[in-house]
Amino acid sequence: DLQTVKLIISLILEDVRMQSAIEEWGLARCLLGLPTSSYHGNWSRNGGALIVDCFEAAITLLARHGFVEQPESSSIAELVFELFYRLLDLPMQQPPLLTHEISVYTAERLRHEAFF
Repeated sequence: DLQTVKLIISLILEDVRMQSAIEEWGLARCLLGLPTSSYHGNWSRNGGALIVDCFEAAITLLARHGFVEQPESSSIAELVFELFYRLLDLPMQQPPLLTHEISVYTAERLRHEAFF
């Protein structure tokens, strides 16, 4: 159901847009499987996705033929692209190791999927 997908991605994006403190990204970090100060994330270069999470689902959606161009799903694609952009463009002033780790994690995961 596209409405449910849009709702979930919007909730994740709302968390990420705030950028107040990465430690407060409970929902986004959990659903996307992002690294924390004590966990390296749901994905590794050697093993791929350890569990299927919303990050994996977002990549899968964008890979669907016509998903980005179809009027009923293009707004969801726009949200996913914004989400990936924001994860790659985190400010490095907050706990720098964690923001850097999340940005690198995002870039490596997207590269692994031949996203760019």
